[in-house]
Amino acid sequence: MASSQDPQPANADEALERLARFSPRELTMEDLLQTVADLTKTVMPATPKRR
Repeated sequence: MASSQDPQPANADEALERLARFSPRELTMEDLLQTVADLTKTVMPATPKRR
């Protein structure tokens, strides 16, 4: 999977930039969804704030 080869993004902007570089032909749908989930876990706070 592509995201495991790169260092983890420092913030959401880096995560979005990484996603923008992917081509739909580079990854399977499963790999793409896993990459999105992994990047989301990296940049989201551990405890979401309640409104």
